[in-house]
Amino acid sequence: MLNIAFVSILAGLISSLALLSVLSGSILAFPIFYLAPVPIYFVGLTIGAKGLLVAGTSGLIVSFALGEIIATIPFLAACVLPAFIVCTCFLIQRPSSNSKSEWHAAGEAVAYLTALGGILLFVVCLIAETTKGFEPLVVDHLSEALTSMVPNLPQNIHNTTIASLSPFFPGVAVASWIVMNIANAAIAQWASVRMKKNLRPTPSYSNVSMPQWLSTVFVGACILALLGPNNWGYLGNNLALVLAIPFFFVGLAVVHKFLGKQKHASTMIALFYVVLLVSSWASFLVAVLGIIEQWFGWAWVSRIVTYPRNKE
Repeated sequence: MLNIAFVSILAGLISSLALLSVLSGSILAFPIFYLAPVPIYFVGLTIGAKGLLVAGTSGLIVSFALGEIIATIPFLAACVLPAFIVCTCFLIQRPSSNSKSEWHAAGEAVAYLTALGGILLFVVCLIAETTKGFEPLVVDHLSEALTSMVPNLPQNIHNTTIASLSPFFPGVAVASWIVMNIANAAIAQWASVRMKKNLRPTPSYSNVSMPQWLSTVFVGACILALLGPNNWGYLGNNLALVLAIPFFFVGLAVVHKFLGKQKHASTMIALFYVVLLVSSWASFLVAVLGIIEQWFGWAWVSRIVTYPRNKE
């Protein structure tokens, strides 16, 4: 019991310090910053809710001690809340028809984390509506940030940069938060399996799917983007971007399933990720592929791969 408490407290301490390391301004602090949630996820996936509660409390205390109340908000948003949602969904078991329990689908954790990101965007939009509006608020903050980073930037370049960043900046920020948390959770699960401390077997990521309610919410966001007036249309655009992230993971699963059955699969998968890193259009197409797979339930990958063999 003492060992569990010690590990949980230590995890909270490490996560908090890793998150605050970015304040040092060092380039080396950025990878540490992005991996800050890993210890919290590790505790949640190896000890469970009690360990997660202790680790979260420990990290909040450290954050408050080093940066007062303002430092606890990023720790809550970046580590505690997402870890609580992902670990809770990931470790839920439900009865099945054969009287044995089965684990919740991994896609549900992604869906609920995405829902949290969408709710945060919606709340920010509601708050912004009491002042100048969501989009003007984003534009003003981006302009101030760019001015502080590059004070002598010519005005025309400044305006062009803001105009190119502002349309989807909130959505990109939340989408990055979702992707990084999923990556941190996957790293923590991998480490827990390697150490034989995992509470749940690692699911098959190649068969990931999302709950159906996510499709309904996604369609609603697209309608809001098309028909919503002014700032509500802006919110719809960014919500649609955020809600497309789970379908991106479904698309990745389809691509992995397809490439995994080809010759030189490892090389092809590596090249695919290189293209994915350098092309935003590739990411868009993968998300579209995920939407098609989710909505129509196509099993075309298996048919393409097995058809020539069956024909023989």
